[in-house]
Amino acid sequence: KHNGTYVPCYCIDPGIEIGTGTPYEDYVLTTDMAWNSLKEQQRRAIGLAIIYGYPNGINPSSFLEKKGAQAATQMIIWEICYGMRSTSAPFTCTDNRYYNLFESDSVGHEFTDGGAGSNNGWIHNMKAVYQQISDKMAQHFTRPSFLSTDTDTAQIYDLTPNSNGTYSVTLTDSNNMLSAITFTNTENLTFVKNGNTLTITAKDPVAEMTVRATKNVPNLEAQTFIVWKHTDKQMIVEPVSPTSDPTSLYLKLRVRTGNLSIKKTTSDGKMLSGWQFILCSDQACTNKVYGPYTTASDGTITANNLTAGTYWIKEVGNTDPNVQAKYKCEG
Repeated sequence: KHNGTYVPCYCIDPGIEIGTGTPYEDYVLTTDMAWNSLKEQQRRAIGLAIIYGYPNGINPSSFLEKKGAQAATQMIIWEICYGMRSTSAPFTCTDNRYYNLFESDSVGHEFTDGGAGSNNGWIHNMKAVYQQISDKMAQHFTRPSFLSTDTDTAQIYDLTPNSNGTYSVTLTDSNNMLSAITFTNTENLTFVKNGNTLTITAKDPVAEMTVRATKNVPNLEAQTFIVWKHTDKQMIVEPVSPTSDPTSLYLKLRVRTGNLSIKKTTSDGKMLSGWQFILCSDQACTNKVYGPYTTASDGTITANNLTAGTYWIKEVGNTDPNVQAKYKCEG
């Protein structure tokens, strides 16, 4: 009981007797301060288990499910203390002997996982919560595969032209983390998430630019815990509500551009003005991406700011009705 309120506390000295009554002393610690003999990586992993466990990360409504959630959190902490779970991402359990002790049954043993809708045992859905905590710990440092943690290492992605004059690129996240990421639309850029794919569309060409995305996660570095120590007895830790800060992630975009010149002449070298051409992304020229362009008096057109790629050119006629009529009659 702390400040008049009952709070869950977790054992971080397995196998040592719990002290009763006073004198318990509390020490407010952060993850980079010493917790008795625990190694730094163990403390950080325990911090994540507490952040994503009961009651901070999950807090069911029923009493028996609360017990199950607390038992799941304690089990993961013990696994970390005993070296049965990795202390670096993705924090994989390497020895599941504790997990296998808890099974659903029809007898109602005190320490069985009662399961959904069952009255067996005193801890309900413990295994389900255990898996939820494990998954969230594994994902804490995970980012979408196409995003970087700093601007220097951010990958550059090229936007390509669409038939409607916009530019876009579609990226696929192989880490299944895109749903946790927030992108902010701008006047020129829009971001559309669909499952594990992100489509970025620009209204106008852009020079190389950096895009910032955010992942809102609990801040482990700023997390505070209250550790209670009772002389030479068990040391226990009380979770304090974590704060969440948006983690910044980055990618870079660009539209690579160039120019193309065309000259329309007759077989004897005369310049032809007023002729129109379009640029297409396919050989049949069913997908126009630029144009139409009209030849000047010297028979030339210049298409500027073309994105890098292969284009097919199609002549689509002349703007002079007399020329069009002549070719129609002679055709």
